[in-house]
Amino acid sequence: MSQSHVPVVVVGAGPTGLAAANLLGWYGVECLVLERGVPVCPQPRAVHLDDEVHRILAWLGVREEFAAISRPCPGMRLVDRELRTLAEFQRAATGAHGYPEANMYDQPELEALLCANLTRFPSVTLRSRTEVTGLSQRDDGAVTVRTTDRATGEQDVLRAGYVLGCDGANSHTRSWIGAAMRDLGRAQRWLVVDVVTDADLGQWEGVHQVCDPARAATYMRIGPRRHRWEFRLGPGEVADD
Repeated sequence: MSQSHVPVVVVGAGPTGLAAANLLGWYGVECLVLERGVPVCPQPRAVHLDDEVHRILAWLGVREEFAAISRPCPGMRLVDRELRTLAEFQRAATGAHGYPEANMYDQPELEALLCANLTRFPSVTLRSRTEVTGLSQRDDGAVTVRTTDRATGEQDVLRAGYVLGCDGANSHTRSWIGAAMRDLGRAQRWLVVDVVTDADLGQWEGVHQVCDPARAATYMRIGPRRHRWEFRLGPGEVADD
């Protein structure tokens, strides 16, 4: 067990945690990023960000790099079950923030880009395969952070001035600080299919939202070779079916 002080601890190395660490590094603030898995998760997950987020990425110094891995999206069409257009919502190639209003990308590529950019900042340290097992506020305002190395089982205790909980949907940080999510009782289950192919699908480049009450669906082109389909599952249906 060791005791050490870190001004800022960032829990989670997803896009939010990595962006926060890059911003802290930009201002010379010492911080430690703790990620329970590997820094870049291979699952696709998020595929879209807007011009405001694009502006932040440019501020971090990865403007050209993100432009190289992203694809501007012309907007979204609502279509019926026969794929006839009901309405179209366009997105500008250059929005109010100076960047495309809609940008499609592959999340692992974005995470790899942000990880690589951290090497520019000597004040930032990324520690992978490290699980945060407890947080507690001290009387002096500092935060005690307990961690476990998932490879060796070694435990550590850190003292942090601030802790940022960027650990995603299944956040332990929210539980430790007593935050709760309000369940509105509206649940839907969707099957998400990502496909990489050299085939030309001959479709409009934007997002298609299929307005079919029997089977709502979404199709979007994410990159030169990557496409995504999403299908709402009905009662009793499972993804394997």
